[in-house]
Amino acid sequence: MNSAISSEILKPAIVVTVDLSDPDLASINSLGFYEASVVQDVFDYVELAFNTKTGREGRSLVGGKEVVGYALENPQKIYSTALLRVTGPCYGGDWIRRDMAEVVSGYIKQPLRVRFYLISEDDSCQNNNSPSNGKEYSFEKSELFSIVRLYQILHRENLFNSSFEKGTKVSANPAQLRIIGGSSKMSFIQAFMEAAKYNLGDKESQNLNPSYKPSDYYTEEPGTVVAKRYKISKERMGSKVKADSLSYKVYLPYGYDPKGSTKYPVLYLLHGSGGDQGSWNAFWPILDTLIEEKTIPKLIAVAPVTGNSYWVDSYKYGAVESSLIQNLVPRIDNNYNTINNRDGRGLIGFSMGGYGALRFSLLYPDLFGAASLLSPAVQYDEAPETSGAVQRGSFGEPYDPREWEAKNYPVALESYRKQSYRVPIFIIIGDDDWNHVNEKEDLPDGAYRYNMEFQATALYLLLTRSMLNNRASSSDDRSPSEFRVVNGGHDINVWATGFERGIIYMFSNAMSAPYVSR
Repeated sequence: MNSAISSEILKPAIVVTVDLSDPDLASINSLGFYEASVVQDVFDYVELAFNTKTGREGRSLVGGKEVVGYALENPQKIYSTALLRVTGPCYGGDWIRRDMAEVVSGYIKQPLRVRFYLISEDDSCQNNNSPSNGKEYSFEKSELFSIVRLYQILHRENLFNSSFEKGTKVSANPAQLRIIGGSSKMSFIQAFMEAAKYNLGDKESQNLNPSYKPSDYYTEEPGTVVAKRYKISKERMGSKVKADSLSYKVYLPYGYDPKGSTKYPVLYLLHGSGGDQGSWNAFWPILDTLIEEKTIPKLIAVAPVTGNSYWVDSYKYGAVESSLIQNLVPRIDNNYNTINNRDGRGLIGFSMGGYGALRFSLLYPDLFGAASLLSPAVQYDEAPETSGAVQRGSFGEPYDPREWEAKNYPVALESYRKQSYRVPIFIIIGDDDWNHVNEKEDLPDGAYRYNMEFQATALYLLLTRSMLNNRASSSDDRSPSEFRVVNGGHDINVWATGFERGIIYMFSNAMSAPYVSR
């Protein structure tokens, strides 16, 4: 606090820590929240003893789940609240359902609104709900998921039962969700400082509140980007070939010598809905800058173009998956100086391309060594009627739920579990990413399950905490992955920072740097 205030990162503030470890000082009511009298005594004392702002506008709470309950029960006393889930014992994943329903129902009947900042580590309570004795893992009972559900209840559902037009924002309580990495004292300090900034009205760190500015990426040594096209082998692709050729772009780093002996890793970049030759144009300067600054090693990047495809073989878009796996990857290895094995290949995709990158990671772990998913358009269960999976034709036209189920990632995950390779996967979304609740006609019971924050959390938990190979879960069984939630939506602000961090993660955990062949 001293450092942050003196450097003007934080506004000056009084910080009060309360020790409630003595049972004589703390009384816990039946809902599991601090009795109002205990907290009120602290308020009264501090506001008499020090020069404070009085009233709710001058008070913020930071702590565990108890502060959430207190703020919802006493909105007339609290202006903002931060939930830090980075240290301490596990609460148990069902605390939202068990404790919050009655309190929230009372909160929405009164006019005051408390601002909430919910921040957690992706590794928080890693052992919580670990499967054993052959029992199936339930991601909805994990503590990390409960924090995401709290955010949804407050900010992403139609909490106040208001009327709204399709595609417009639903009236919501002010709230922010952040998922950071790690599980350590430094993670706690980071979370506390970001919570303090939010409560005091200061700006978050750039890594949690990213914004894309083209001017941030400039290099004197740009790579070369060339457009290519090749004929698809119909004999190998089968009956689902619709196009005679596949177009793609190739990024070659500055100094690339086609006759040289240096072998380079390759990133395969999969675009989202409506993708074209320009889908990755904003990302080439990012690669140039990261390479020139030596943040990442030199690499080759390949960006195929398929339009609205989810990167699966389909009658509408053709044998997209088969063409990429059977034709494009061998073609790149034959025509460029590549590291011709899984350690030399990675996948990055945004939106629909994030689905494709996940699918290829799980189905072809012998070909790809790491992946980054930027706002991936994944659904654990059935696809909502308003989703691209139903409306765009990748899974039948008209949509065939059987085709979706056969190609959805839980099926791929089962085959992935049965083999020995593990693909490190970096997942990033914005806390205001795609929200199907805004689609008026798509509001069945449990519509919150369609939202990006639900589905990305489910994917991360299934990768890192579900039982693999039908054995009791251990660190060796879990598939390596990291999960981040930052401020933002389904756009380049989130994807640009995810692109940077994802590549760093991929090279730190799996992918090989260039080397000179002998």
